Amino acid sequence: MLDAAPRPAVPADRAPVLALAGAAFGAYGDYAAILADWLEEPATRLFVVGEPGQPQGFVAIAWIRRVPGGAPDGDVLAMGVDPAARGLGLGRRLLDHAVSVLAAEAPLVGGVRATLAVADDNAIGRRLFASAGFLPLPERATYPGGQAGLLLYRPFANDPTLQECS
Repeated sequence: MLDAAPRPAVPADRAPVLALAGAAFGAYGDYAAILADWLEEPATRLFVVGEPGQPQGFVAIAWIRRVPGGAPDGDVLAMGVDPAARGLGLGRRLLDHAVSVLAAEAPLVGGVRATLAVADDNAIGRRLFASAGFLPLPERATYPGGQAGLLLYRPFANDPTLQECS
């Protein structure tokens, strides 16, 4: 059975992850190149499941500031699972790991939510993210290929709007 505990990526994972990103998201733009650019940023972290050099899935995260002067968002930049490994719960494990890492860092960076974008036509992703507690934001996402998507968020425990509702 595949050891599905997410781990930090090692250099041997980079090329297979970029190939997986290109195959998984090619309809939305050149995601091998896009992810490669994101991975050049020191703040971007990449986690994978699978043996070194043979990742079965990945998730890339970073803190980004959408609004100048506003709180940074813990963004799930990209996440993908090899088609041969789908249905094993790897996407859920990767997403849970990403949110857990970001939530632990949130008080240190002043972040109050995790965010991600999902294409309108990605029904599997939309179901996964909804089941993980992600909610739609009023803003919309647009992919490099021009496709429309949802921008979703999940508040962390330190989100002041949660205390306002209690």
